[in-house]
Amino acid sequence: MRRAITGLVLSVVCALVPAVATRAQEPRFLPQGAQVYDRKTGLTWQRCTLGQQWRGERCDGTATPYTWDVARTLYRDGWRLPTMAELETLIDPERKARRVHPNIDTTLFPYPTVVPTQSRPLRFPFYWSSVPTRGCISQSRRGCAYVLDLYSINNTDVDNLPREALAIVRLVKAAPASSPGVDSNSSSNSVAVYGDRFEASGNEVLDRRTGLRWQRCNTGQTWQAGLGCTGVPRYYTYDDAARAAGGGWRLPTKDELMSLVEKGRPLHIDTDAFLDVHKDKATYWTSTPYVGGGRQYFCVNFPFGDSDNCDASGTRALRLVRDQR
Repeated sequence: MRRAITGLVLSVVCALVPAVATRAQEPRFLPQGAQVYDRKTGLTWQRCTLGQQWRGERCDGTATPYTWDVARTLYRDGWRLPTMAELETLIDPERKARRVHPNIDTTLFPYPTVVPTQSRPLRFPFYWSSVPTRGCISQSRRGCAYVLDLYSINNTDVDNLPREALAIVRLVKAAPASSPGVDSNSSSNSVAVYGDRFEASGNEVLDRRTGLRWQRCNTGQTWQAGLGCTGVPRYYTYDDAARAAGGGWRLPTKDELMSLVEKGRPLHIDTDAFLDVHKDKATYWTSTPYVGGGRQYFCVNFPFGDSDNCDASGTRALRLVRDQR
C-alpha cells in the first residue's frame, strides 16, 4: 500500500514538473506581429522604428527623424513616447553581461534604417524619451530632452539633445499604473509611478522607501502637465535657501538628500521622477552643517553621486522636502 501511494505521489510530481518548468521558461518578450509585448513590465512596443513597417520578418522602409516637439505630438491610439526608464527596460541584461553587441534583441527590435536630411544632421541612432531637461546647450533656448542609443556597444549611452535636434522614435503603449516607469501626465493631478519606489503627482514626488515628499522640479521652476518643469532654476546662498522654505517645505538633511542618489543612473538620480537635474550645476543645499572651519554646510553633487562641503556664501540649487502627511 505504501509503495502504491509513493508511486502515485511521484507520478503527480513528475506530471507537474514539466508544466512548472514550461512556465518558468516562458520568454519575457512576446512578438505579436508589428508589436512586442513585455511580460515583465506590461508594456507593448512598436517592433519597428517609427517610419518603418513590419513585413513579417523585417522592418521595411526608413526610420523618420523628428525634433522632440514634433515627436511629442505622435500620440495616437494609445501609443506615446516612452519615458527614459521605459526605454532602458529594452536593454537585455544577459546580452549585456555576455558583451553581445548590441545589447538589444535585434530579432525582436530590428536595427533601424535611417537616411539623414542634408539640412539637419541626425544624432543617430538616439531615440527620444518623453523626459525634458534643461541640462544642455540649446540654440533655441527651449531646453533639451533625454535620449538613449539602444544599439550602442554598451547600450548605456544616455545623453540629452536640444529639442530642435533630430532623433528617431519607438512608441510604446501605456501600461497599467503599477508597471515601472509609467507616466500618465494627462492632468496636473495624475499619478506617475516609477519602479517600486517613486510616485509623482504634479510637482511632488513621494518616496515610498523613506516616506518623504520631494519637490519634483528645482526651486524656481513650475511643473506643467505635458511640459514638465518650466522656467529657470534659481541658485541660492545658504541663507536665501533657508528663507525659501515654508508651508511645510524645508531644506533636506544630508542623509535625506543622499537617499536620492542611485549609483549607475544618469546623473546618479532617477531623472524620470526628478526632472531638470543639470549636468553642469547640479549641486544642492542640505541643512546639515559641516564642522571644519568657516560657515559651511553639506551639499550633494548628483553628477558625482556624493556630498561635499560648501561655503554658505556660494550659490547652489535647491530641492525642498516635506514629511509625509
